[in-house]
Amino acid sequence: MTTAGEKQYYAIALLSSLFDELPSWWRLGVLYNIACVLHRSMNKWKILPLLLPRIDWGASVFHAFGHQWPCQCVYHPQKQKGFGFSDGEGCERCWGALKKLAPVLRVSGHHRWLFVLSTQVIHWDEITAQSQAVWLMKHYIRAVVQLEAAKK
Repeated sequence: MTTAGEKQYYAIALLSSLFDELPSWWRLGVLYNIACVLHRSMNKWKILPLLLPRIDWGASVFHAFGHQWPCQCVYHPQKQKGFGFSDGEGCERCWGALKKLAPVLRVSGHHRWLFVLSTQVIHWDEITAQSQAVWLMKHYIRAVVQLEAAKK
């Protein structure tokens, strides 16, 4: 599990650390581009066996389409309980917006790391909210125009 490509041990370490911080009765929905591979590996090698029943697995929609058909059916987030209408790509966009900070934060202290990340996430949230408001207003106006045209 340490070969080139997706490093599963990073995801396993992250899950282990995250579950250490969560109440023991919580379940966790995990969207991961190779959720099928990670889930199978964790079952096969008995990795974190006490946590596995508490994890609901899903693969981001666009990643799932590159997988085999059974994988798409089993791990599609909109076919899983608890993921709602998520396509799993929102988190990917968030990491894409934050990845430019990785080289700078690699040599930063813990508190600076937290400050910079939280500031960037707040900024990204504000920009995203503004663009969503513009998108919603544009589509609302278009719908009103179409409704008026349909009444004529």
